[in-house]
Amino acid sequence: MMMKLRRSWQLHALILVTLLLTGTPVEVTPEPKVRKTQTGTATYYAKRFHGRTTASGVKFNQNALMAAHHYWPFGTVVRVINRENKRTVRVRIVDRLARRSKAIIDLSHKAARELRFLRTGQGRIPVRLEVLKWGKR
Repeated sequence: MMMKLRRSWQLHALILVTLLLTGTPVEVTPEPKVRKTQTGTATYYAKRFHGRTTASGVKFNQNALMAAHHYWPFGTVVRVINRENKRTVRVRIVDRLARRSKAIIDLSHKAARELRFLRTGQGRIPVRLEVLKWGKR
């Protein structure tokens, strides 16, 4: 209880100081609740899929934060954490993985770039997925 009170007090003090110094209000948004987690490996889409229609009906854009998953509903918002370097990115599930795929998620080129996945030259990286918002079933 004391630890929560102390952190809460520090946050409020930081907001107050920022408000006094800048004269503008500061909006603090709480972290969304994690609904489900999954660990495994991630891959990323080949560039040839850019512009093709996904299983959800939207056009795949390699420059957007999109992903494919085996079974999570389309529209689900997922935080992907690179377990090697702790970088994170939020993506929306818009497609399905191939049945034979051993990866748990297939990322767009932009999402892979933000996770520093492309620099490794590897075909897969270890990731942790956190569902932040479920899509429509």
